Amino acid sequence: MTQPLNEINKLIFTLHLIPQPLPIYTFFYPLSIIPSLTPNLYEKYPYFSVTRELDGVSVVAAFPPGEEGVVVDGEVRGLRELGDGDAGRWFGPWKAIKIRGPLYIGLTGILHEFLTPLRKAEINIYAISTWPTDYILVPAEKLDTALDVLKADGWQVVLQANESLGVQ
Repeated sequence: MTQPLNEINKLIFTLHLIPQPLPIYTFFYPLSIIPSLTPNLYEKYPYFSVTRELDGVSVVAAFPPGEEGVVVDGEVRGLRELGDGDAGRWFGPWKAIKIRGPLYIGLTGILHEFLTPLRKAEINIYAISTWPTDYILVPAEKLDTALDVLKADGWQVVLQANESLGVQ
């Protein structure tokens, strides 16, 4: 069976979905934390992404096992090294779904195909694109539902420990 040229083949190896095991949190910090973004942060956290914006810094981090960050009122609101960030601008826990990759830079429509069924199921996301692939974060409590929705849409979900964040 052939697929139309405008349809993405969700079964090809590089488009397999790999759920990641560690909880991930998102934070927004003032620009003043930039000097605190030292190499040890990138080494400590199994997943660590920083985006400088005009009015602040977005940080996305997966905590190493046994670590949970700054907890306020029972919720993780920041990294120990950076404090509790900008009050009200944090969220988690998320769980990540990695598109295996590497994705050819000329591919189009991958995120659209991935996100459409999640939108229909009313599952909010936080997308992170890297050079070789994309990570889609969904609220941790909705991961199983998100994976079921994606499987029903034709995506192949695989579990491979050696491709997971924080798992050797």
